[in-house]
Amino acid sequence: MFELANLAIKRNQKQILDVPHLTLPSNKLCVILGHNGSGKTTLMQCLARQLSPDTGSIVFNNQDINHFSQRKLAQEIAFLPQHLPASSGLTVRELVQLGRFPWRGTWGRMQAEDNRIINRSIEQVSLESYSDQFIEDLSGGERQRAWIAMLLAQQSPVLLLDEPTSALDVSHQYELLSLLKDLNQKTGQGMVIILHDINLAARYADHILAMKQGQVLFQGNADELMQIDALETLYDIPMTLINHPKHDSKVAIVC
Repeated sequence: MFELANLAIKRNQKQILDVPHLTLPSNKLCVILGHNGSGKTTLMQCLARQLSPDTGSIVFNNQDINHFSQRKLAQEIAFLPQHLPASSGLTVRELVQLGRFPWRGTWGRMQAEDNRIINRSIEQVSLESYSDQFIEDLSGGERQRAWIAMLLAQQSPVLLLDEPTSALDVSHQYELLSLLKDLNQKTGQGMVIILHDINLAARYADHILAMKQGQVLFQGNADELMQIDALETLYDIPMTLINHPKHDSKVAIVC
């Protein structure tokens, strides 16, 4: 569980984050929604301790995250930013191996257990036949799966992913979210994911957090959010809802 209290960030006299109180589950698939500039990435960077708030505190599993060493924090929380670090020249296996850094350090030797974890992480994302391929030679969807395998190798109980579907086409977006949902259910690892697509969130999320102008506008399940009034308040545009033809859910459409 993440517990946030009096979290605030101001830049150039503008309040970009203002969260008096928030509890966020860390064992479910949780999606953060909101338009550009709503504070989604700022909030996630705070959760990952990539950004320090001006005021307030973040407690993770009953401990202030500022009390974690960098290595211990990486053992507890794995973070995948929207703009991925350079990975040219690395094979899939070499990239996934980096996930063991919090446990072995810079000079630590890989043990048999590390290799087992690396192999299993690659298998979990179905990239066994690509393990010796260079990252730059993969498709966008395959590349995202390789990075997720790296997070899995990190063996942190919580994964934070900032817009992992942004560079993917529609089919690969659903494929990736299906993978993350399956991993959450099988491994028990919590997922906190920033998305833009309300229908993608409604399909896969156990818990949804909606933000607007740096504040939490909504928190709950998909059924509670998939109401016309709630959606129009969130996005400031006319919307309607239709029944999904194959699933017991609603689909939001811009009018």
